[in-house]
Amino acid sequence: MAVYTNHIFAAVAAGAVLLAPCAVRAQGEAAQSGKSFGTINSPVGTDIGGQSVAPTSALSPADTYKNAQYSSGGIGLRNLGTGTLHISGVVTPVKAAFLYWAVITNNAATSADKSVKLTQTFPAGKSETVTGTLIGTGASPCWPGNTISVFKAAVPVGDVSGNGSYQVAFTGSGASGSTKGEDPWLADKLPLLEGVSLVVVGSGTGTVYLFDSGLAGKTFGNHSNPEQFSYTLSLPTATNGGQVLFESIGADGQIGSSRTAGNVANDQPDLAAKALQINGAVASGPFSADYIDFDSDWNGNAGAPLPRLWDDVGHDITAFAPDGTKSLPMTITTYGDCLTPVANLVAVY
Repeated sequence: MAVYTNHIFAAVAAGAVLLAPCAVRAQGEAAQSGKSFGTINSPVGTDIGGQSVAPTSALSPADTYKNAQYSSGGIGLRNLGTGTLHISGVVTPVKAAFLYWAVITNNAATSADKSVKLTQTFPAGKSETVTGTLIGTGASPCWPGNTISVFKAAVPVGDVSGNGSYQVAFTGSGASGSTKGEDPWLADKLPLLEGVSLVVVGSGTGTVYLFDSGLAGKTFGNHSNPEQFSYTLSLPTATNGGQVLFESIGADGQIGSSRTAGNVANDQPDLAAKALQINGAVASGPFSADYIDFDSDWNGNAGAPLPRLWDDVGHDITAFAPDGTKSLPMTITTYGDCLTPVANLVAVY
């Protein structure tokens, strides 16, 4: 479930230091098999250095809901294939629901990865198998395989009663290379599932915008650290001085290798050093490039402590979207982690 935080204190001043070109991550020793997967030191995966990953224009919402509010829940599914996520805070009646997921493969995703079974387990409810639409592909975020595919599926409103627990399961044979639950950094048989998020749009007093087309699958992270990925969310209607909430769903976030993260003083990759700026101000991430920061939006915390590799994080960004705001410039900076955006949500009240 998304947790909303606010990091206004000294954020603007800190951002200038945080993103300075001289704050380059010190990297560890030569990569050994598995230990550096997901990082720029990975011995496999696609190095996308030199390629442009930013959208060429502002992104418009893929879906808009008025008189609404939303909640979401995410879970990491590497080497699992099934798991339970939780939804809370939804105000019924439900207006819409969507599943997002991502998988790493060699070339195109298989048919087994295109469908997910969703079952409401508490309170006991309906079960539905939905087929996803491919909304983006990109380079492998530094794991075996050469492609990451991002899918989105509409869930029938009658199958999502609102708050509760929901099991997601890839039932097709071969959807996940392993379903034994191994540490991702010790077992890497393709396909490699990343995770799943359920977004539920309820009834309320705001307008909810879902952004995914043009953003999903834009993998970034290369051997020239640090790297920034910038894009702009375009709001059809300007903010009016009320509350504004933001949500980021992303694939392949981690704090290091497996359960561990290093730090610069020990000459180890500090993969928690990833920052998000909105409208030029720091919304989340480290205030010093020399220390691990567990507040990053890209630490894989939806799957913590393992398998990680999936994030579903929210913020109150009212201070970054004052009255009259119609554009939200976003900049993500990574110091060693290879990342793939999936979707953003904005709720304007």
